Formats: sequence, C-alpha cells, structure tokens
Amino acid sequence: MADFLSGKVRKTPPNKVPEDRYKFLKLQDAEPDLGVPAADGYVLVSDVDGRRSWEDSKSLVAGNNTELIFNNEGIADGTENIVYDKNTGFLGIGKNPLTELDVDGFITATGFIGSLDGNASTASKFLNTTSISL
Repeated sequence: MADFLSGKVRKTPPNKVPEDRYKFLKLQDAEPDLGVPAADGYVLVSDVDGRRSWEDSKSLVAGNNTELIFNNEGIADGTENIVYDKNTGFLGIGKNPLTELDVDGFITATGFIGSLDGNASTASKFLNTTSISL
C-alpha cells in the first residue's frame, strides 16, 4: 500500500534492502527516482556498491590540467608525457613546452619536409627526405 496520496512509497535504503529482493521485489525496493541533475553537463554514475548519483562531467575527466587525454582500452586516461599549453598553443613531448613543438628525446620522421630555421623560403636550410632521425 502506498504511503503518499501520489501513490509513491518511501524508498528502502540500499543497506536495508533484503538479500532476496530479486525474488520478492517490493515497490519501495525498486529503482529509485534520482530526479534531474542540478545543471546541464551532469552524468549519472555509480559506485561498486550500486549507489547512484549525479556528477558534473568535468569532474570525471582523466589526467591533470594541460595533459593530453587519450583512449586507453575504452577508458579516458591522461599522460604527463604530452603537454599542451592552451595560452601559447605550444605542445611539449616529454617536457613542458617552450616553443611551438618542444620535444625531449629522439624524433623519427617519415616523409619529412621542413625548414631547419623556420623559414620555408631559405632553400639552403630546407630538408626534404623520406626518413630522418633528429
């Protein structure tokens, strides 16, 4: 029998739901109404005990600020080895970037066409090769 005029009943807390709930499910043991999120951009999450709650999707992003996010077997993950500075547009690999592309380590390129001094019109300092290691 319902407890309220609306027909709703009080929800049983998860730790008080009987173990045989799948055999003898009562209305108050059924899926709770979690309502609507506090604002746009919220997602429904759950923990290992089955407790569900609304979370701001920004809090679920992997990695730290400025780190690249990548797909790691279907899970968003971050790496401190690739860093993007949105203020300068610089990208660093293995370090914080000080120039447009700042790499700490060896670089291998295939089909590389580029300038050694940053000026494509300087023919004497222009590279055009199918394979290069810098």
